[in-house]
Amino acid sequence: MNNSNITKYFSYAGLLPVLIAIFMIFLGIDPVAKVIHIDQFIILYGVLIAVFIAGSHWGLSLDETDTSFLLILSSNLQVVVLWLSYVLLPKSICILIVNASLICSLLIERSLTRDGILNRSYFAMRLRVSAMLILALFIVWVYLI
Repeated sequence: MNNSNITKYFSYAGLLPVLIAIFMIFLGIDPVAKVIHIDQFIILYGVLIAVFIAGSHWGLSLDETDTSFLLILSSNLQVVVLWLSYVLLPKSICILIVNASLICSLLIERSLTRDGILNRSYFAMRLRVSAMLILALFIVWVYLI
């Protein structure tokens, strides 16, 4: 199996915890309530995914001299904002910030794709997976408000 297939499978598999958790919300099941409420789990998972993506931009900056400063700056800014929003803000606001970070990452990756740094098939996959995650987080946001 080549790296692009592995990346694709892991990216789609990464949606499973969020989709299962949303299904549980609709069924009124909260199996981990003694540890963390299901909505907090989904938000934290969204934060982790957004931070992971921001970290991948940091990694790209190591190879790219033309865009490295902006990649490092945006990567660090996203991580700090995501962390602070999770720690300090209401859950409904945090979800909006996570979605904004995911959209920001997509815009960065669209630019990197145009510049030939990322390939088009990777960006197309990321666009689909991110759209599904953003929609899932939006569903949780609607549930919270």
